[in-house]
Amino acid sequence: MARPWPAIIAAGAALWLSVACRSEGSGPTASGTSTSGRSCATPLLFSDYIIDPGSVKVVSQIGIVGGGNTELVGRSYVFAKDGLDGLRLPLSAPTDLDVIGAAHYQPSGTPPGYVADWSLLLDAGCGTRIELYHVKDIADAIKSVASTTIATTSAYQSLSKRVPFRSGETFGWYIKGVNSIAWDFIVHRDAVTNAFANQARYVASNSNLLHVVCPYDLFTASKKAAYYALIGTVGGTPVPGASCGTVERDVAGTPAGQWFLSAAFGSSFPNTKDGNYGDPLPIVLGADRTVYIGHTGPTDDLRIEQANATWRDPATITTSWCYQPSTLPASSAAWLWLRMAGATTMDVAYGSAGGCPAVFPAADARRYYR
Repeated sequence: MARPWPAIIAAGAALWLSVACRSEGSGPTASGTSTSGRSCATPLLFSDYIIDPGSVKVVSQIGIVGGGNTELVGRSYVFAKDGLDGLRLPLSAPTDLDVIGAAHYQPSGTPPGYVADWSLLLDAGCGTRIELYHVKDIADAIKSVASTTIATTSAYQSLSKRVPFRSGETFGWYIKGVNSIAWDFIVHRDAVTNAFANQARYVASNSNLLHVVCPYDLFTASKKAAYYALIGTVGGTPVPGASCGTVERDVAGTPAGQWFLSAAFGSSFPNTKDGNYGDPLPIVLGADRTVYIGHTGPTDDLRIEQANATWRDPATITTSWCYQPSTLPASSAAWLWLRMAGATTMDVAYGSAGGCPAVFPAADARRYYR
């Protein structure tokens, strides 16, 4: 499923990258070993860095608002340090693995000078797979069995044969450049099934969020600590003590998590908008405790910082609350009123001016569902 090229939000120089993702790869065999022969009797750990943390400015939590500001995502965005533009930053196998899928693509609407991207699917065995997006170059061994034709979608294709890499070997490179300031790091583990307020919706769509985990939790202790020290806001700076986040953002009976404009659901998630009301509607608390609300209003990017008088953790709202975001423009009087209508339903009203009204404007509201 193709996604539009992400908008660059001037405030905070944040970039919400969007990609198409699929879950593929091989899991454990009946004998308890991976298809590469690794024993699955003990937990899989990544013993090598996938990128030198010394070249990284910040990495994002998982379960944040991404995908062009339209949805809750399971990827961590990895931002290279300032001053490294044009340098080839090696990406190395964090453990013995096989590359089993790839695509060479250029998102629509990219500016002149943009270097076409690669997406990769890596099988680490034992039901663990890694997805990467916005990789800028890959090893010749992968190119020899992958299509080098530049596509418009990042949806990877299965390779004609598996391409093995030993732990620590370089399989690709990231290059920071024109409108390219981060790459995407996703890890799936078949042994983990994430829980959502309406599990049936996610199962029916085979959501990419079902088995995603924090990628940094799989690294050995010292390497995990090095990456955790980099966790912070998208495009911003690390936040001391920040967690890696989770995609399990739904909190029953509160606005926290992800919402949809229809109680019905099918084999795929929507990505539509009815005026100022997007489907889906993600509402999450960020690493810096800013409330991020996507897919709403003309910018799809509402932020309520902790210093804002209307700030409140969405997981603590059980009845009704009106936010007046502190996003661009700074003097904006836009507002968003969230009113719980039931355990799995919520009424949402958006206004572009005037600040929070005295009474909930039910006539202009939309009902959302888990």
